[in-house]
Amino acid sequence: MASEAALRLAEWSARMLAREGVRVVPAENLHLTLWFLGQTEDEVTAALAERVAARPWHTIRARTAALAAMGRGGAISLRILASDEGWSGGEAWVASVLGGAAGAGAYMRAGWLVRGAHVTLARAKAAVSSRDLPMAPVQVRFNLARACLFESELSPGGSRYRVLAEAPLATG
Repeated sequence: MASEAALRLAEWSARMLAREGVRVVPAENLHLTLWFLGQTEDEVTAALAERVAARPWHTIRARTAALAAMGRGGAISLRILASDEGWSGGEAWVASVLGGAAGAGAYMRAGWLVRGAHVTLARAKAAVSSRDLPMAPVQVRFNLARACLFESELSPGGSRYRVLAEAPLATG
């Protein structure tokens, strides 16, 4: 995610979401999640990394939408929508990348994936309801410069991310 967009989202999150029991994600950790796979086998991760690095990617022009409580924990995320036709069919494209990787199809069929583009802005110690979130989230438009496959390790101090594969996004 562009650094200006990440800074703007982090500043808004610090103002609007920070409270006791809620940890705001720092700007340097903000990223757009297209699909969250959860825990995967090493062979599947390796196959996905190979496919992410090998497939052609195109510029993704995006904009922020509504806030939502996502996942089983207390993730507070901002849904992301396409700003133009540059991302039409994006979910199907990502599904083709995942589905073509050896073993990944089983994760898709088992419902392990959290679908829908989003940026996690904060994590709460307790479950959060979308009804408790601000109704007017920050509006940000941004272009994505690269596609990455991350491995994340959750810890009490926050997530640590390791890039397993990345590919620049082509313009046009």
